[in-house]
Amino acid sequence: MLRVLLIALTASLARAAPAPASPMEIAAARQLARQGMRLAEAGDCAAAVAPLSRAEALFPAPTIRVRLAECYLSLGKLVLGTEGLRRVAVEDLGPTPSRAFVAARARALTLLAEAEPRLGHLTVHVVGPAPGAVRVTLDSEGVSPAMLEVDLPVDPGEHRVKAEAEGFDQVERTITVLEGAIQQVELMLPRSSDLPPSAGSEAPPKLSRLTSPTPPLETTAAPTSRSSAPALRVPALVALVVGVVGMGVGAGFGVVALRDKARLDAVCLAQLCPLSSRGDLDLLRRDATVSTIGWTVGAVAAAASVLLAVLLANASATGQLGSPSGESSRGATGHAAWLALTDGGFEVRW
Repeated sequence: MLRVLLIALTASLARAAPAPASPMEIAAARQLARQGMRLAEAGDCAAAVAPLSRAEALFPAPTIRVRLAECYLSLGKLVLGTEGLRRVAVEDLGPTPSRAFVAARARALTLLAEAEPRLGHLTVHVVGPAPGAVRVTLDSEGVSPAMLEVDLPVDPGEHRVKAEAEGFDQVERTITVLEGAIQQVELMLPRSSDLPPSAGSEAPPKLSRLTSPTPPLETTAAPTSRSSAPALRVPALVALVVGVVGMGVGAGFGVVALRDKARLDAVCLAQLCPLSSRGDLDLLRRDATVSTIGWTVGAVAAAASVLLAVLLANASATGQLGSPSGESSRGATGHAAWLALTDGGFEVRW
């Protein structure tokens, strides 16, 4: 069998050599191809790849390409192997191709039909930075932004996916792609927590307290206007309403997200989901995001409502709202409320 292949290779190199190739290059390609084919026939494709690749670089004959592609397939490098076979399958052999070249094309078509269903496919989804600002690598190879959200053909086995962007923390994940499977990997990049301050900017002074910790002295100042009361009550009520609505939205979409997850758990196995579930995956991401936003807005608004309520109580206690007799409310009780900003948060003291 090896003797037949070598004879066919010699005939094809002599008959279809391209014009730019010199006789010395053709002879070197023939010698390298013989060496690689002997190694491949002996079952050592790992060693055969190097001489066959050098022979193809000197003279890209279909016979050499097919044998090199077969070695790639046997080594598990299905992407390289199928691409080499596809080049032979679509290559123009000329008006009078040799029998060796015709046989090589037929062999390429057969191997391609067998190998293509074994290819794995991986879709990379990045959340956080803009698509044009993120840098993604797959097994240390750069992935163009145009290749994101696309089913990329990959070799079955373990792959490392890394994403990074300016202003975001780097994220890296390892995923095992099964033979013939279509899988997805999502990289959610959090914003960097240690960004340097911008040039010329100064850190604002830290305020230790919102009001003086020392109780105000007894004075006989004229009573102030009551106009500050509505100014504090209205924002407090608005913040309370926003907090309740935000938490309600967060809770509602959270329940929906849990239902979406339960539906996906019923059809997915070991994080592998059928293509028909892609729409459910998108719905789960949307519902979870809306739920998180709702809870966050609701919590912040509720905290603001509590803060405004404390400030309103403090204003009433210190006499800022005034009284008919012109005396502060502190004078009646002997106490006043004040709000302090500490390392652990806000603190209300009397």
